[in-house]
Amino acid sequence: ARRPDPVKIATEEHLQNLTGANWHGQGRRAVVYPTDIRTVCANTLNLGMAVAKRDDRLFKFVHRGDMQANIERAKEVLDITFEYQDEFVRVGNKMATVKMSASEFEKFLRKAQPADDSMDKASMTRVMNTREGIKRVYNDSPDLQNLRGTTWGALQATAEFFDHRINFQSPDNRFLSSLTGHNGELNRAFEVLNKEYQLA
Repeated sequence: ARRPDPVKIATEEHLQNLTGANWHGQGRRAVVYPTDIRTVCANTLNLGMAVAKRDDRLFKFVHRGDMQANIERAKEVLDITFEYQDEFVRVGNKMATVKMSASEFEKFLRKAQPADDSMDKASMTRVMNTREGIKRVYNDSPDLQNLRGTTWGALQATAEFFDHRINFQSPDNRFLSSLTGHNGELNRAFEVLNKEYQLA
């Protein structure tokens, strides 16, 4: 199911969906969760569930007991999670208005992709290459044309780099990386920005 109207962050519209899944074999619970991932196959179902579970937005219930109580509990959980999505939209729109200079962006990169003298050469090279990759996306991606110079642009450049600019060798590796938020890279980038600019 889809929420009736898309939400807008900066100039982009985002569709918000509600997915329910039910298994008829023993040992599996039915699930309901809000998601921005359109569920069209087993892969998108698994991805959506993994992200919802990571963000504590996955509601499970069994096919026994007081079903009306299950339904009421699901409504409560979904109200909370839709509030979470609404807060995400509010923060995203705030980030799109919070300006960031070139030097501030460089400072963000150093904190989001930290390096120190204890690193071996390969690790240091990986960090430097990641910084340069995010910077290239930030400066050159046509998708970020209207977002450069903002904290939202910095976060989206990080997301685009890890989603699309890394050679994962296979679609499976890309899928697994996305399940973890690219090993927490996006969360760390947001936390760096939030600490500096008090966004949320």
